[in-house]
Amino acid sequence: MGGLLTEADLFGLSWRPIFLLNVPVGLAVLLLGRRFVPESTVRKADRLDLTGMLLSALALVLILFPLTEGHTHHWPLWCFAMLAAGLLTLGAFLRQQQRKRHNAPLIPLSLLRDRQFSGGLSAQLMLGLLCGLFFMTWTLYLQHGLGLSPFHAALAFVLLSLGELAGATVAAKSGGRFARRLPQAGTLIALASMAAYGLQAGRLQADLTLVAMTAPVVLIGLGLGMVSGPLADMSLARVPHEAAGSASGLFNTAIHLGIALGTALTALVFFAATNGSPDAGLNRDAFTSVLWWVSGALALMWALMFCLPRQANSRAD
Repeated sequence: MGGLLTEADLFGLSWRPIFLLNVPVGLAVLLLGRRFVPESTVRKADRLDLTGMLLSALALVLILFPLTEGHTHHWPLWCFAMLAAGLLTLGAFLRQQQRKRHNAPLIPLSLLRDRQFSGGLSAQLMLGLLCGLFFMTWTLYLQHGLGLSPFHAALAFVLLSLGELAGATVAAKSGGRFARRLPQAGTLIALASMAAYGLQAGRLQADLTLVAMTAPVVLIGLGLGMVSGPLADMSLARVPHEAAGSASGLFNTAIHLGIALGTALTALVFFAATNGSPDAGLNRDAFTSVLWWVSGALALMWALMFCLPRQANSRAD
């Protein structure tokens, strides 16, 4: 749908109308949620940590904005000033959370002392980073490097999504029997498939077709699909009941933060090589170099999973 809307160039807005797809989806969620999701309340709810919310949001903006825009503006002084301010704000946030540790902080820092949760959280961050870096550059490679239309580039994403669906099904049917071995196996499948895709892209250059890339793309999706479900289950398994909301929120934030960081890194590892040029050769070369970064993130994610349980239903590793 996004590919079709981009090709249609509604009102001369290029790709921007793709956000309209969120409107019916959002309305459906609201209506179905009211009908099927039961309400849950507590008699005595904790007060929102508004200061923590403000400090954390401000820190993320101060760090991510210069990483995203720095290359475009040739890294002026204000970029480094914002990064420094962001790190200081992040430090202030952690200090504030430490002072509120007995008074409903936004993030109970004691969670991070648990090896299983902190390792899984770090792996989730790496998953988001490699997805943000890969998907952003992949769509540019498909269109600028291979000359595919937006619609045919979108079909490549459909192939990857089918692989993800298959991987998630495998993970769901395993019922956690393989513990950390399943997501680690998925990571290795994605890593090997990414390497095969990079070799294929380098060998065939502009002659690489959608049909020819089907196998590595589907396998990349399969591997990634085997990761996300088990990773969440095992990372949150030992979290105390009273901290479940904070842990779940932090875990979900990690992947979105990773995606934002990965997207910001495209300025350094992709656009620095292409300089925004539509030249097909430059875009192909830049994308194959990005695959090395993605492979490194996959390898690090695999290593972080050693913090997860070695056996099913184990509460200690």
